[in-house]
Amino acid sequence: MIGFRGLTVLLIAGLAGIGLAVLGWSQRYTGLVAHAVGGLGSASAPAAPSASPLPATPAASPRSAATAPRAGPSAASSAPASPGPLLSSEPYAQYAYLEWPGTPSVAARQAATGLTISVTRQPGGIVVRAGVAGQPTGPAHFYANGRGVYIIESSLGDDSAVPARVRAAAERAGSVAADWAPTVGRLLLGLVLLWFGYHELVRPGEWTGYVPVVNASSSLAIVMVLAHGWVLLVLGVALVAGIAPRVAAALASVLLLEIVISLAVSGISDTTLRDLGVLGLAIVLTGCERQRLVLRG
Repeated sequence: MIGFRGLTVLLIAGLAGIGLAVLGWSQRYTGLVAHAVGGLGSASAPAAPSASPLPATPAASPRSAATAPRAGPSAASSAPASPGPLLSSEPYAQYAYLEWPGTPSVAARQAATGLTISVTRQPGGIVVRAGVAGQPTGPAHFYANGRGVYIIESSLGDDSAVPARVRAAAERAGSVAADWAPTVGRLLLGLVLLWFGYHELVRPGEWTGYVPVVNASSSLAIVMVLAHGWVLLVLGVALVAGIAPRVAAALASVLLLEIVISLAVSGISDTTLRDLGVLGLAIVLTGCERQRLVLRG
């Protein structure tokens, strides 16, 4: 439950909100009246996107073909290649499987899943063509004095080849993220509500244009903005302080739903979609039972 300390914090927040509302009422005619009907938005026009999509780059294949120890790949098929390091000296040697010559082993066939590899023996070496199944085969590469072709399994997505300490670190990171993600989301939502609540209280005249139906220049619009800002402020404090967070998130969901509906009535815009995302966060937090940094009674 909320408890004495939670009630004290909410009482202080409510009184502070009333004080800010009195200040806002005294400055109710300060600032411009917003001309757009909406919710958690600003009166300024949204900036047009200027960045163009970046060209896509081809993804690297998780597996690659490697030649035998005495074979060295050349930059061009016609250029001679110098021998490279011994395969047995490389850290990935234990994940290299012989593809050619001979019949590939079961491990080699599994490593070559999704790939097409063809090897042709020529005087002075071998020619290797490799590619992804179902796609055009890549260019041919000539390997001077090549004696074999190996598949190197990079083990992307295969936890069996990942060191135990790496898997343990990944599991710990996932556990920490699962524990703290609802808390971070709650704090961020609370800061959003606090920001808008504060500005609605101290500058109500700049927000009356967001009040539907009512005349933006009327005193009733000012009162409605002040009441709306007060509720936002109290809910923001409750979320940040962790006072009955699920109840606060549920109330915030109702308030945000009203904002989204009022926005949708006047047309779908970027502000509508943004507030819809904030509404989704509030709904998710309503169902989160595990929370950190919670003020309990």
